[in-house]
Amino acid sequence: MSSAGHILDAINRIKQNRALRASKRQKFKGSNRESIYSGADQTQKVVFKKVPKEKAQAVIKKIRQDFKLKRKRDIIYTAIFSLIFITVIIVLNLPNKNTQNSSFDNKYSSRPIEQENTKWNGNISEPLHIKNTDYYYIPILHGISGELDEHGFYNLKHNNMVGERTRNILFMDKECAVIGKLLNQDGLIYQMEVIPSINNNLAENILYIIFEKDSNEDEIINTNDRYAIYISDINGENLSKITDKPIESLQYDTGCLIFEYYKTQNSTDSIYGIYDIKNKYLIFTNNLDSIN
Repeated sequence: MSSAGHILDAINRIKQNRALRASKRQKFKGSNRESIYSGADQTQKVVFKKVPKEKAQAVIKKIRQDFKLKRKRDIIYTAIFSLIFITVIIVLNLPNKNTQNSSFDNKYSSRPIEQENTKWNGNISEPLHIKNTDYYYIPILHGISGELDEHGFYNLKHNNMVGERTRNILFMDKECAVIGKLLNQDGLIYQMEVIPSINNNLAENILYIIFEKDSNEDEIINTNDRYAIYISDINGENLSKITDKPIESLQYDTGCLIFEYYKTQNSTDSIYGIYDIKNKYLIFTNNLDSIN
């Protein structure tokens, strides 16, 4: 195709474009502007429906009320779900209470006192730590050499903080300054065990089985003599006797110590003793179910 052919083609396209333009003849004559476009190309104006002010306010008020109602319902659902979730967590984490003596009613179950086995070299310069406290103690023994193992250690069982030949206890604070001795006169401390508090399971009191006197007058205090159950503060202070009646078993329930005494031929003798640790009093009964 020659250059004239290209020009002719361009002219034809210009003519076609002009034919597509809207006519301008009526553009500035009165209100005939809308006649410029016709057919499908004509644009219709949007007409908005006018709503009374009172009705519009009522609609807005209803929308707000619906929103508040939905929000309140969501809060209630969230609170219920959270409560159920927390309850499930608490139930799953409740401790299992194991009864030390199956003859007791399940209502009075004991909580075991958890302690690790301890090895001590017997040196006063290295006191033993009372777990979960700022206090220390030293068992005062007669004939400690008989208590040492082949490695020279004094072994303490997991459920007893003293050995069989402990005559007294020396308590110390966190700076290892001496607080004082447990007993005014040496005896035989057969058992020493921490009692946890009710709320946080931390050490709060110490329970002892003590042979304090030569009751059979054989000139030596040992397990052939009469014993008594004692309790003190965690630092060894305020030592007080709970009972000196021979017991068959002892268990710990929340806030209480429960003793089962040996049965006698006297039917009026009490079988059980319940000691309130916080209020420091002992009551006797023949029926645990009668205690609220």
